[in-house]
This record gives sequence, C-alpha cells and structure tokens, in this order.
Amino acid sequence: MDSSKLSIKLFAQDQPAFELETIVPVFHSWIQTHAIKDHLLIDVADYSHVHNGPGIVLVAHEANYSVDYRDGRLGLTYQRKQPLEGSFIDRIKATFAATQAAAALLGEHLKLSGREIEFRICDRLAAPNDEATFNAIKPELLKVWPGAGVERRPESQGLLTITINPKSLS
Repeated sequence: MDSSKLSIKLFAQDQPAFELETIVPVFHSWIQTHAIKDHLLIDVADYSHVHNGPGIVLVAHEANYSVDYRDGRLGLTYQRKQPLEGSFIDRIKATFAATQAAAALLGEHLKLSGREIEFRICDRLAAPNDEATFNAIKPELLKVWPGAGVERRPESQGLLTITINPKSLS
C-alpha cells in the first residue's frame, strides 16, 4: 500500500453527557505549549454544531486531530495528511503512535477505551473500499495488532474502513 493518508479513531468510554466544546481550550493549550512532538499545530476549528460531524478539530500541518461524534460515536480521530517515510507497517505504527500520544494528553478530559480501533485509508484511489484491498492489507494490520479481530465495514462513506479489536494495545 502506497498511501500515507491513514486515520485512526479511538473510541471513548461511556460518557453520554460529554460536551465537545470543553476540548477547545485543551487543543489551544496544545498549540501554545507545542504539546505534540513532530507536528506543527496551527489552529482549532469548532464544528460541534454539526450533527455526527467532525467535532472539534486541531489542525496541524502533518495531520488533523479531532474529538468527534462521527457516526454517532464519541472518540479521538487522527487523520494523516502529509507523507510518512517507511513501509506501510511503519506508517501504520507512526499513525497509531501519534493517536496514542494525543490520547494520553487527553486522559483527564476524555477517557478512551482502546477496546476498538477504527482504521481508515482516506485515499479512494490507492485503497478502494473493496474486498481485494481489505485482503491485501489485513496481513499488515495483523503484524501491528497480532491476534486482533479485523473486519471491513463496506458501508463507510466510500473510504476503506476497518474495525480492529486488539487483544491489547501495544
């Protein structure tokens, strides 16, 4: 797989009354303190008014971070925009590491479960949402998350979307 346009979402533990707007000052503080290594943090956008939308977005040169209710489920999403070096597995690991770093920073504000991971390739040309593409990358995902349950979600907005149920986060 040649794409670096990878996205990972970690879902929140049960927090039914969570207000997305509480994340705005948190993301602003990350910009002020340069809290994310190897990312040039630029701005915060509030899309909390959009039902099941992108939520609160932290825009960086390399990627976007968001705390969102996309598909009706609260979580933290990291979506890579700039190319990454290395093999496809290296790029998956780098994307996951960036997501975990942000999750650790969010720890006191939003509790993420890690029992389910949504992995997407945001590049319809390089990764069509079909069984052949899924079968081609599934072995790579299992190298990153050995023994995990890996399942394709064919209905997901045309993007290749895979649900990963890891035995443990590593």
